[in-house]
Amino acid sequence: MRLVLAPDSYGGFLSAVAACTWVGPRLEARGHQVVRHPMADGGEGILDVLAWHGGGTGGHEPWSRLDDIVVIETARVLGFSCPGMGDPCLDRSSHALGRLLLELEEAGEPGPWVVGLGGTATMDGGIGALAALGLALLDADGRRLALPVSGGDLERVQRIAGEPPLAGTVVSVLADVRTPLEDAPAKFGPQKGLPANRIHRQAAFLRRWARILGAWREEVGFPPLAPDLPGGGAAGGLGYALAAVTGGAVRA
Repeated sequence: MRLVLAPDSYGGFLSAVAACTWVGPRLEARGHQVVRHPMADGGEGILDVLAWHGGGTGGHEPWSRLDDIVVIETARVLGFSCPGMGDPCLDRSSHALGRLLLELEEAGEPGPWVVGLGGTATMDGGIGALAALGLALLDADGRRLALPVSGGDLERVQRIAGEPPLAGTVVSVLADVRTPLEDAPAKFGPQKGLPANRIHRQAAFLRRWARILGAWREEVGFPPLAPDLPGGGAAGGLGYALAAVTGGAVRA
């Protein structure tokens, strides 16, 4: 038989490339003709898959250039095994992704940028990333939240101030789910370690967070963004946050 071997990664167990490398020869030993075609949906392993197919540079960096596109694998900076991603869940922050995007901008890496969001450990609605990008997250007294901002700070933030970050850079988001922002805690909270008694509360904070982002968008002249944006709940809400502040499309 002629077989097409096209796996995605087996999160935390076997990468798509490793699966092809391991399974392919065993099928060939049984007389089959095997076409290896590892795949990625924006989550873990997207850079390795691109390198396999002759695109990008591979290696251990969290980003790579594919022709004129910068591809960023968020799981390499916010995955469960990354520094700062221990328990509890609400202490985790998407700060590292914001810092990476800021460093790419400061280094003059031209866009467009494509950000793959799957495989992350965070549930902070993207506030950590936005704070790292330079936006001011203010509490009820108008005081700026100290960095790094984490998932537990969603209940404290009341307003956003600052100009749109990454101005002039086209950013697209690859989401491996179509879950909207408010549904992220119920859908992904248990696997990320969010306590059951915090799921509904965190959903309420994310719903309020969408309104805060909406108010900021109105201030800076951006059009409204639907709170039920498909893929907005990807990476614990990072999909919605990046779409809200960069104007980029979420491809779910």
